[in-house]
Amino acid sequence: MKFHVLLPSLVAISLAHAQSVTTAEYNELCPSKDNQEEEKPTGSGNWMKYNCGKRPRSLSEFIPKSDANDINACIQACVDETNCKGSLWDGRVDQTGNRCRILVSGTAPSSLRDAAGGVYIAYEFREADEWDLDDEWDLPPDVCETQNVEAACSVNVGRDVAYKGRMLKVFGGAHWAGRDDVGHFTSINITRCVDECLAVSACRSVIHDRRVNNGPCYLRNFALPAGRPTNPQDQWNSVFIIS
Repeated sequence: MKFHVLLPSLVAISLAHAQSVTTAEYNELCPSKDNQEEEKPTGSGNWMKYNCGKRPRSLSEFIPKSDANDINACIQACVDETNCKGSLWDGRVDQTGNRCRILVSGTAPSSLRDAAGGVYIAYEFREADEWDLDDEWDLPPDVCETQNVEAACSVNVGRDVAYKGRMLKVFGGAHWAGRDDVGHFTSINITRCVDECLAVSACRSVIHDRRVNNGPCYLRNFALPAGRPTNPQDQWNSVFIIS
C-alpha cells in the first residue's frame, strides 16, 4: 500500500526535474520554432533559422559573447558582427558560463550534431527584392472600408499589422503557391478569416478571395517564405502570422 501512495509523488518529482533541465526562454522557443526561418525584425533582411537541440560539430571558430545572455541579444550579436554565420545559445538551467557564442567564419557549418539544451541559429542576410508597385493590385475602396485588416486592401508588397496582440504580415492581391490547408470557410471577410486562423494552433497563414468582401477563406499551415510571392497580381490576399 505504501508503494501506491508514494508513486504519484515520485512521478511528480521526476516530471518537475525533467521540465527544469532547460530555461523558460529555451522552452518558449523550442521545439515550436525548430527548423523554421524567421526575419528579425520583419523587413530587415536578417533571416534566422532555428535548430533546437543542435550545434555545429566544430566550435573552434566560435567567439564567446559574455554580454549576450538572452537569446535575442545572442542573435543580435551575430547580426552586428561581419561574416557571422550563426549564434549558438545554451538554454540549460545549470549553465554557469557564457550562454552565447557566435560563429565568425567564411563558411557556414557543413553539419550539426545533437546538443541537449542548445539552439543553433543560422544567420543569413538577404537583399530585399525590388517590387514594382501597381495600383491595379489594390482592392476596390468599398470592399476595403468594411475590413478591419485594412492593410490587405491597400498594399501588395507586404505590410506589418498589429492585431489582437499578434503581428501579421499582409499582402494584398498576392500569395505563394502551396497548400497544407487546415481549415476552409466559404463566405467570410478577411478579418473573420484571420480570427479563425488565430483560433487554430496549426494555422500559420490564410488566403482570402479579394474579389468579394465575404468570400472563400483557407487556413494554412504555411509560414512566410523568403522572396517575392509566386502568384502576384491575382485574386487572393494572404496574411501570415509572424509572432
